[in-house]
Amino acid sequence: MIDPQAIRGALSSLMILYGMSVLSTPDVEETVSLIAMMARQEQIGIREMSLVPKRKATTLDDMQRRVIEMLPGCGMVIARDLLQYFGSIKGIVSATEEELRSLPGIGAKKAEEIYRVLNAEYESIDTEKELETAIENSPELLFEKPVTMLARQHYIFTEEKERHIVDMVFFDHDADELVLVELKKGRLLVDHYYQIKRYIDNAPKSGLLRAFLEKGSSIRGVLATIEECKLDMGDSNVSVCIVDRNKAIKVLKGLRDRRFDSMSSTIE
Repeated sequence: MIDPQAIRGALSSLMILYGMSVLSTPDVEETVSLIAMMARQEQIGIREMSLVPKRKATTLDDMQRRVIEMLPGCGMVIARDLLQYFGSIKGIVSATEEELRSLPGIGAKKAEEIYRVLNAEYESIDTEKELETAIENSPELLFEKPVTMLARQHYIFTEEKERHIVDMVFFDHDADELVLVELKKGRLLVDHYYQIKRYIDNAPKSGLLRAFLEKGSSIRGVLATIEECKLDMGDSNVSVCIVDRNKAIKVLKGLRDRRFDSMSSTIE
């Protein structure tokens, strides 16, 4: 009753994320399918899954209780009492610390924690896509000199019709240089170095990149992440960049503020 692709995805993630080195497959076809899944996950990443157990809600009030149960110190009883007291999830979200403390069973510390969770601005880099967005809008997160972004999620097809996806492509006018960027949210691994080397080797097969290369432009790769790492392959053509997490988050927050300002202006 489980999709075979889901099983392959789980097995593939064990090798990519956790370093399992040997897997058994029943036949050549299954081996090919597993390798294809690994290649796909290396290209587009592995979707994160919530480890919080979930049960299926059957009614609206049950769904409302489950939302409030996720707040600090709120089990089923406190969640029920909060909803009865404030009347709705919106009422709880809009409550002040003093109002939260007015409910029996909610002390000063618990009220402070609930209020902070409900009102603190969200600050996180959750996906590589968000990191791409931050760099697209603020290339100085990666580069010291001005550059031009040529493409995002750029496809390169080899002669064997294999598809490679380059996260971002920039052009450094001062250095007359193409820069292929591979972004990772987590720690960089040796496999990521070989991944971007494949991009560089196959760059002439991309119409966009070939046009620059034929004019004499050079090409190099950048591996970027928000996690501290010490990957050094001794290759002057591939560099490692640690993106400042706080600066990237600040860029995303600025984009969010501008989006809401634009929405407000439209409504007015």
